[in-house]
Amino acid sequence: MRKIIATALREFKTTALTPAFFIGTVVVPVVMWIIIILVTNADLGGTKDPMTGTIAIIDTTHDTIIAQGFEAAFDPEVQKANAKLKAEQVSKQIDKAIQDMPALSGQVTSDQLAFGKRLAARHMGLDNIHDVTIERAGADADRQSLRDRVLNGELLAYIQVGEYSIDFPLPPSEASTDVDPETTIPGSFKIVHSKTFDPDYLGKVQSMASSIIQRTRFERENIDTKIVAKIRDNSPKADVVLVTESGQEGASNALIVTILPFIFMMLLFMSVMTGGQYLLMGTLEEKGSRVMEVLLSAVSPGQLLIGKMIGQGFVGLSILAIYGGLGIAAADRFGMLSQIPLVQLPLLAMYFVMAYGFLGGMMTAIGAAVTDYREANALFAPVTISMMLPFILLIIIQDNPAGTLARVTSYFPPTTPFVMAMRLSQPAYPVPIWEIFATAIVGFIGVGIVVWGAAKIFRLGVLRYGKPPTLIGLMKWLTE
Repeated sequence: MRKIIATALREFKTTALTPAFFIGTVVVPVVMWIIIILVTNADLGGTKDPMTGTIAIIDTTHDTIIAQGFEAAFDPEVQKANAKLKAEQVSKQIDKAIQDMPALSGQVTSDQLAFGKRLAARHMGLDNIHDVTIERAGADADRQSLRDRVLNGELLAYIQVGEYSIDFPLPPSEASTDVDPETTIPGSFKIVHSKTFDPDYLGKVQSMASSIIQRTRFERENIDTKIVAKIRDNSPKADVVLVTESGQEGASNALIVTILPFIFMMLLFMSVMTGGQYLLMGTLEEKGSRVMEVLLSAVSPGQLLIGKMIGQGFVGLSILAIYGGLGIAAADRFGMLSQIPLVQLPLLAMYFVMAYGFLGGMMTAIGAAVTDYREANALFAPVTISMMLPFILLIIIQDNPAGTLARVTSYFPPTTPFVMAMRLSQPAYPVPIWEIFATAIVGFIGVGIVVWGAAKIFRLGVLRYGKPPTLIGLMKWLTE
């Protein structure tokens, strides 16, 4: 046991107590936080140039109502008035969002709030007053000529609308399936542009056309558009409250609950993969430099294997603790701590041991069987499958953690820790205690089998050099 502990301490020190590990595990996250703070507290994006140019409109509606709508919409004074109205709406939405997150109410200063509102307005393009001229093209305008003008940059785009655009679309059963490109379709309009037209401004023009057409429809049906806008902009707001375990009311956030399975799975995956990679690279390095022979003169292959796995396991566990702690601290700061099932965190540590034992055993076996990383790639099929399965299952299990697939894969050792971590992170679908124990037993039996096989391959391959074995060759080693 003393030799195993000494080996584990050596592995941990050579990996965790190095500048490279400190930079990758501590410095990089801190730098990322600093960058996020700088980006969210400074105007680094600049201002986008406003839309400038000419848009031609072929409008065959009565009184060319759509063209009139475009001309009014691009009037500078109208643009300023609309921008002011939208900025006020954005401001109200931000104020409401802050009020819905009590932890932020006392943290956000008035200057930060004002900056956030300015940044949101700029992101939405509310600061831009577009210099666009509307050119009315006649109903008999040459379409090819307009396309050429769009192509050579003389026009930003040309739009084709008519009475058919104001008509409501036909039901699918009545719509024609054989339509000529130049034939008008009820409820549609056409925009022709070049690839140099800014996608954001193309979307703005498209949205503007849709709004003008909808407003025309309301007016023709004698519906007050102001009432419609008032109803649309003032939909009922739900005051969703979470009852905490202490019986108090707390903030509720469905988004946090939705992404928790992904967060738990990624924490587990990242820490396990880091520890496994260090095991593989360390074994390859020691074998290639013949340090392995020196180590085996002091300890047995079994002691060396167990010591290496324990040492690098603590490296992965450190990463899990660092990033998990940062996540909990962030949740507490933003008033979302009540959404996280803290009582399940000890189980996350258990599933880390299970996942790490499974993956680490395979990594160590591969590292002992080959002499460089290129040779290791040929034996990576089992590892690749183990890495991909959690991501393949993620969406299905996240959607229905109590479903048949989730339950079945909970008893499949390669996926047991990841699936159970995702299931336990969703309080709406509590996992029975007996199932936690049963899946843990099955999972650790699988780990035991993998570690047993890894120990046998490690003993046979750690001092072998030359041509690396194939997967079939490794299977034969298990029977020797």
